[in-house]
Amino acid sequence: MHVLLVRHGRPEIVIDAPTVADPGLDAVGRWQAERLASWLACEDVDTVVTSPKARAIQTVAGLCTSKGLQLQVVDDLDEIDRGAHTYLPTELLPSEGGAYWEKISQKRFDEIGWDTP
Repeated sequence: MHVLLVRHGRPEIVIDAPTVADPGLDAVGRWQAERLASWLACEDVDTVVTSPKARAIQTVAGLCTSKGLQLQVVDDLDEIDRGAHTYLPTELLPSEGGAYWEKISQKRFDEIGWDTP
């Protein structure tokens, strides 16, 4: 048996949403998802498991369609930011995260909707 772990494609940016931020993929992320499905087209894939995040589901949706597989969503795979109203890709947090990044840096997770480790 082989297990392949794939990080979701690049998601849209969400700042201070009125509800929990659960962005889908942006144009680059959709391209990355297409590339993933193409890359695995000739591989034996029998199970696809994902977190409930829209970005994760969209990343593997095309693969599941092309393989005729039903996607298995596992709530326990959700991320630490499951209650946050902002989503920025990790690489943008220091430069564009402002007060949100400051709270992350200071481990004030409960103030931004993150689970406390």
